[in-house]
Amino acid sequence: MKKRIAALLLGIVLAAVSVAGCGASETSEQTALGNGASGSESEGQIAASQQDGTENASKTIRVGWNYEPETMNPANASSDAAYLVVRLCVEPLLRNVNGEAEPGLAESYEVSEDNLKYTFHLRESTYSDGTPVTAEDVAYSIIYTLSPENACDNAYMIYGIDGAEEYNSGEGAVEDLGVEVIDDYTLKITMCQTAFPLYFAQQEFAPMNQEFVESCGEQFGSEAEYTLTNGPFTLASWTHDSTLELVKNENYWNADAINLDGITCYINATDETAVDMMLAGELDVCEFTNANQVSSLEETGNYTSQTYYSGFQFMHINHQGKTEETGRWLSNTNFRKALSAAIDRNAMVQAVYTTDEASTRLELPSTMGVEAAVVEEYPYEGWSASAEPEKAVEYLNAAMEELGCLDVSEIPTFTMLCYDSQENMNALNAIAAMWESTLGITAQIDSQPLSSMLEMAYSGDYDFWKGGQANGYIDWLGDTATEYLSTAGGPYFCSYPEYDELYDAAATASDWKSRKDAMFELEQYFCENVLDLVITWTKSSLVTSDNISNVYISGYADYTYADVSE
Repeated sequence: MKKRIAALLLGIVLAAVSVAGCGASETSEQTALGNGASGSESEGQIAASQQDGTENASKTIRVGWNYEPETMNPANASSDAAYLVVRLCVEPLLRNVNGEAEPGLAESYEVSEDNLKYTFHLRESTYSDGTPVTAEDVAYSIIYTLSPENACDNAYMIYGIDGAEEYNSGEGAVEDLGVEVIDDYTLKITMCQTAFPLYFAQQEFAPMNQEFVESCGEQFGSEAEYTLTNGPFTLASWTHDSTLELVKNENYWNADAINLDGITCYINATDETAVDMMLAGELDVCEFTNANQVSSLEETGNYTSQTYYSGFQFMHINHQGKTEETGRWLSNTNFRKALSAAIDRNAMVQAVYTTDEASTRLELPSTMGVEAAVVEEYPYEGWSASAEPEKAVEYLNAAMEELGCLDVSEIPTFTMLCYDSQENMNALNAIAAMWESTLGITAQIDSQPLSSMLEMAYSGDYDFWKGGQANGYIDWLGDTATEYLSTAGGPYFCSYPEYDELYDAAATASDWKSRKDAMFELEQYFCENVLDLVITWTKSSLVTSDNISNVYISGYADYTYADVSE
């Protein structure tokens, strides 16, 4: 189960707070940025039709990204950068347009009353090379993603399909999957969990051409020549560690609705460098996490920004511990409560995560789908945004009594794992200082390169792991929540039967209200038992040149329908 984790792990490579590609607008779930306002070109606004000082009639926007996509393979694309570019190039069964499920590859569908059986009717369409797309291609994509031999990172994202988890684990047969090809353009999918339409807007429900995939072998998705797309854009070139060039897919069934001729993606555009690039007219769109840098662009009068909640900052807990002794403490609920109550989240925002907001529950203040309904209908504060030292000491004393500990000096030293960046070091030093001053507990930092950190995290070689989490897709049930199940294994190594039962109740809810009720109960359990230490709600700002319109936030920044004023 690596998708969302990987997305944030790659995000914390940034020198600033991780920039998640998923989130909903703080003020509106369906907000278009830019709104087509025109203006004269200046140092801070160069029309996208002008590049390198040469007039170009094509409509191309230039987007800045912090880091490079790891792959174009939809079954493994999990970082924010990969997620964004893949979603521009592939067409799933349905599309997420401003938070609403709209026809995509499927022009229509029927759903059973229990929300478990979906029958999709595919439109006649082709890949970018003119090859027809069929229902068999979608079925192949699902099987490819779930195949144990492929070990795809995103397999767990479609565990809602009947028999999917069993097949992926090697305990079930492909014949038992709830995927049935009726004919060339009809596909039936049977779920083991209730599903809502946005579920089928995930990239894992985009088609793959078996012949093409097998001809590429392990290189599938690694270069432009090893990609085949059926969506609005196709990958024309990929200069690693530099740029990706997307061009309009003229064979896309809805090509007339696509305004852009291309999108140029510039890699390694950090918060600092992106400001200079935008002021120099080298970028049209970029996400930022630094409010001062956003302000410096807005002050020119040439840019529009929209701030939205994009995810979380976590201090992940290994409930089994790096050692048997640390695991004895971390599996104790009162001890975890003590750790949480000792953290001053407001102070963390002031000192480290300056554009974030101190978290008080798991659900984000603004999101989409089920999550939005839960937040609106169930006001809840799982913990205080400020430290509660007296409560923290009470919880610690209760834990010590339960574990037969007579003195704080008997509590072991804990290891805090993180990616080697200054921001992570600042965050961990601050938390360690809070724990020591309030509780007398010591923790040491173990900073590692990304690859080493990942290996250690999934092997359980840590007590706490500084990471983050992207915002959920439609609800955190199919994403974040799965990582705390007893059956999940690493990287958090939880095992709480009560949590599993609450999860199952939410997963099998057959109607919207029951789903909301069950998800709130699940959130309460998460918060009150401190299954993880949520530190802040991450905020990001999408800054767009004023000559760019129709860039939407629909759980992530979406450039599909963007346009450039002449």
